Amino acid sequence: MATAKGFLAKSAYKREDGTNWGTPVSVSTLLPFTGEGLGKNKEFVKDNYLHGFASYEVMDVTKITASGSLSLEAVYTGLEEIFLCALGHEQWNSVVDLGNGFYVHTIEPDDDLETRPWRTNEGIKTSTGIKTSDKKVRRFTLVIDKQVSQHEFISCFINQMTIQGSTGDVVKIDLDLLSYDRKLKSIDSSTWTYRDGEFKRVLFSDVDFKLNGISVNISEFSLSVNNNLTQTQSNDLHLDEPARNGKREVGFSFKIPRYYADDIISMYENDSEVSANLKFTHTEGYEIEIILPKCKFNKSGDNVSGTDLISLDFELIPLATNTQKEIQIKLTNKINTELWRI
Repeated sequence: MATAKGFLAKSAYKREDGTNWGTPVSVSTLLPFTGEGLGKNKEFVKDNYLHGFASYEVMDVTKITASGSLSLEAVYTGLEEIFLCALGHEQWNSVVDLGNGFYVHTIEPDDDLETRPWRTNEGIKTSTGIKTSDKKVRRFTLVIDKQVSQHEFISCFINQMTIQGSTGDVVKIDLDLLSYDRKLKSIDSSTWTYRDGEFKRVLFSDVDFKLNGISVNISEFSLSVNNNLTQTQSNDLHLDEPARNGKREVGFSFKIPRYYADDIISMYENDSEVSANLKFTHTEGYEIEIILPKCKFNKSGDNVSGTDLISLDFELIPLATNTQKEIQIKLTNKINTELWRI
């Protein structure tokens, strides 16, 4: 009997269509995943009636949940729908043709992540093929091939996404997922193919980090988007579709490896508003740009920890402006239409 091995595991996903919560779709895009902590949990109730014995005889399932973590290596193409589901909205008709086969897509947060129709103020016209009667879907089916069987996680929502990088490494993405259920399947994973036939990994050395438009050398960063989703239970064993249960929280931190000036510390001292920008560029022309247009300093660290070089650590709280959400992700790739249509 063959034993399941981690190096033989692989995973694929696909954003679900407008059908009901809890309805899976066939997956197609291979994920560069490095590990997972996803699982299915059941809650039970025992019988409490009195029948002349000290033992329990009945135990019934009262709740089924599926959730956990998924770890990825960041790549320039193939994670478009992950970013779309994590934030919630692609700026309508925002695709910009750069020429040479490249296009820019702008992803930003949406107030509601649960399945919603397009709103009339989003400028949808029937001639475009997307109508106000259509639905925005921010969930996906995820399948992990564990050789013995394929574990299908249905209707996954991204409760939290963390993107982080450090010197000498690839950029990594950690997802906290809420799902409808997990099913054991027999799926032919040989049909899973990656869009460009290979992973184009995002390296930390690809980044140009700017604060107020000025490039700054950093040795690490961490960006988190917490959607504060929650699930309730109605008259079903499965939980209801996740919905936002509080304001979205975005956090950003970075480290400067050498303390050589007080300019950024002074921004913290003066309670200054700053803009932050992370732009990753691949040699072939692919880009991922993270834009934080308005931030306030939450923390500044400049402690001496021993004989080593003194470094600087900063935490920022991204905030929305009157015209722009607190975070935008711009993707430059070879997709020539809105990501909603993938």
